[in-house]
Amino acid sequence: MAPKKKGGKKGGKITGTPDVVKFKGTPDFAYIKELADLQGKVPLVSTALEGDGVRLLARFLNLLGMLGEYVSISPENKSYRFQNHHKYLFPIPQYEPLGYSVSVVVAAQALATSPTVDFNGQSFNFSNELNSHGIKFLKAFDDVALRITSLIEPSVKSDFGDGLKNFRGRLREVLEEFDQLFVGFESAYSKELLTIHNQVFEPIDKIMSIETALTKAEDRGDMTSKQTQESEIVAALEVVTNKVLPETASKPLPPDCVEMAEACLFYDIRIPPVLVNAAKWVVKDFIEVRLYLTELPLKRMHPHFQDNPVLIRVLRNFHRSVMGAAEALQHARRLPKISAAKIGCNGSWMTKKLIQPEIYRIRRQMREMGKEKEQVTPEAIAAAA
Repeated sequence: MAPKKKGGKKGGKITGTPDVVKFKGTPDFAYIKELADLQGKVPLVSTALEGDGVRLLARFLNLLGMLGEYVSISPENKSYRFQNHHKYLFPIPQYEPLGYSVSVVVAAQALATSPTVDFNGQSFNFSNELNSHGIKFLKAFDDVALRITSLIEPSVKSDFGDGLKNFRGRLREVLEEFDQLFVGFESAYSKELLTIHNQVFEPIDKIMSIETALTKAEDRGDMTSKQTQESEIVAALEVVTNKVLPETASKPLPPDCVEMAEACLFYDIRIPPVLVNAAKWVVKDFIEVRLYLTELPLKRMHPHFQDNPVLIRVLRNFHRSVMGAAEALQHARRLPKISAAKIGCNGSWMTKKLIQPEIYRIRRQMREMGKEKEQVTPEAIAAAA
């Protein structure tokens, strides 16, 4: 009978002084060990990132952030991450004192190649100063990154032969230097990017201002202002619609389309049912656009308008509904103005607050039935006229 093979513990004996042996059982050592294994693998950011370069760099930055907490560095103030983040920009900014995003390095590389960025068919320029700053940042980044890995790799191999406390102190110094380097460029870059985003989101900001005024007019029962704001927001929406759906440019929206759609429902007994139903879709899809705008400060959006599928959907649906209701709207123009007919009955005007529950009911039913569209019931919309 063959003798049994003697086995040992996986990984062998843990070596080092007592404090090092204890340290090797912590997550912080695992991060340091992973950084040591990245020696020679972290890509140079002063040259183009290829293959797994971005992924490796992202992990490297993630590890530096966690080790910054381990050595308790004194991080630079990063409040600019909130201050320089546009109020509509996705995603909502996360304040991470020791976090480093790989997107900042990628942005520096793009800036070094061309100080221009394109949004929605329009070009925007960064300053020459920021371009020079970005080039210097990339070179300094490579230098500090090499020093970090060069410090860690031999220390791990020697079981921190110079002492764990000494290692921690030297690591703190170089990580604090890295933090200052990263913050210096990121803060300057984000400041100029905010200026650009202010221009990019200007059409959205205009729409949001009108939507706020429209909602206030509805809430205080000022229906004259309500109709004025409706015409203004339709014109502002058309500007963005033409950007994301260029084919709509040849089919302009009538500024009074919402007012005329509401008139169709108010005078429903004097208008063919098929035209009344077409007008319902105009009202429903207009409120859908407004609900999207209401949720925008929380859900945010991308600066490339084409990357916002919900925005495109609500704008397309509204434009399509207005085009499909052309005959109904024209019919309503031959009838008396509803502003005169509805005097003294503010409660029956169609407002976002009144119609919103019906819209939510329709959404729930659409999800349950898996339908793209359903016939709008008259409960809230038709009853509002």
